[in-house]
Amino acid sequence: MKTARVFLFLTLLPVAAIAGPWDGTYRQGEDADCTRVGVEGAAIRIQDNTFYGNEAVCQMRQPIEVRNMHATLYDMYCEGYLGEDGQPPQPWEARTMVMRGPDEGLYMIWDGYAFQFDRCTAEDMVEALIGDQPEDLPASGETEADVAETPPADPDN
Repeated sequence: MKTARVFLFLTLLPVAAIAGPWDGTYRQGEDADCTRVGVEGAAIRIQDNTFYGNEAVCQMRQPIEVRNMHATLYDMYCEGYLGEDGQPPQPWEARTMVMRGPDEGLYMIWDGYAFQFDRCTAEDMVEALIGDQPEDLPASGETEADVAETPPADPDN
């Protein structure tokens, strides 16, 4: 399983090398699922000046750098997913500031609201996809039950 983790990590790594300044997947809180985007309890993503949030997608346009703050102001042109009536809501516009937070996370400040997000790492995504795996796999031909039944070596012998 370690091979699978390394393979998935290396597959996700090149994407980070060519990303824009805010591109990435971010979560709000430890329980947010980094492998899902756009739904309640999932992460958000910024990719190629597009913000994928909770039930909305926004084009991030007309960036203005905020001096001495490592932040950018954007005009957001947003559309929501289908509403409860099965119809998409009317598109809307908003203004937001994106600012670098601790540990490569970010802050998003909307009119009257501020949100802090932690960056989802490739390791977080791999862990969410494959779950907890045993560190030591049984030898060829052994089952996990055989390994568990093997008594510990006697240190006096």
